[in-house]
Amino acid sequence: MGRTYLIVVAAFFGSLNVIMRYLYAMPGPPSASVLSVVRNFLILICFVPMLLSRAQPGLKDAQSPGFYKAAFEMAIWNLGAQGALTVGLLFTDATRASFLTQTSVVLTPLVSLFAGEKVVRAVWFACMLSLVGVVLLTLSGSPAGMTAVAGGLNLGDLICLTGALSWSIYIFRIGKITRLGFDMSKVQAWKNIFLTLFYLLWLAGDAFRVGLGNVQSLWAGWGSPLAWTLIAASAIFPGIVADLFQAKGQKAVSASESNIIMSSEPLWTALLCLIFLSETMGLMSWIGGGLILLAALLASLSS
Repeated sequence: MGRTYLIVVAAFFGSLNVIMRYLYAMPGPPSASVLSVVRNFLILICFVPMLLSRAQPGLKDAQSPGFYKAAFEMAIWNLGAQGALTVGLLFTDATRASFLTQTSVVLTPLVSLFAGEKVVRAVWFACMLSLVGVVLLTLSGSPAGMTAVAGGLNLGDLICLTGALSWSIYIFRIGKITRLGFDMSKVQAWKNIFLTLFYLLWLAGDAFRVGLGNVQSLWAGWGSPLAWTLIAASAIFPGIVADLFQAKGQKAVSASESNIIMSSEPLWTALLCLIFLSETMGLMSWIGGGLILLAALLASLSS
């Protein structure tokens, strides 16, 4: 049953890129800032009970020194990761973005290396595999209608790679922060409060750029019930439900096997893209994506 939970988690995570690409393809789509604000507000609502509850026995609460600093830092790195993906999907295919974000599994040990920790030889090999995979994606060229800005990588690809690095730093830092003894459910809740504020500032900047009289242009199709349903689905299934299922699944399945199962996320993205977006990739892209996936699995098993 634990494996079943994790397979569902991988499918839910794989659906996020597809949902956002579908939203961007709709008439009068939301801007990246509007999408981020609305989606994060829906996620934040679910954290309200955690904010109101007492800290777990033996754990530090919001009154403890360093609590808000930890939540703020997590929000910064999370903004870099999720915000970059949201913007990157404006300029690249969902399947391609999913493979590129998998490089975070390989980048995390490199972040650890720069922090003074040891990296095993197998992880270095995984890094080389991942690099070859990205090069092959580059050689395959950019998706139709998208201009390459660095070799065959388009702007969206580069933004997604930046987001992968930010997510790697987030994973590294959250490992350090959890050892400080904070109630992490409350830290996560406050992280989402800070993250929502950051997204609101981003939206305010967009509103200032287009002018108050043209604010509606940031989401001309805001009245679409389908758009609201998709945004709600992106908050509930790849967000809240996936977190709950992952916790249940990993109680019965080892960390290494869990990583292997959840690394199938790009394959789910590819399947859903084919069904709902008619997006396909060439042979060279699949080989490159496969090498990135193999590198992620190798890095996970070596951790």
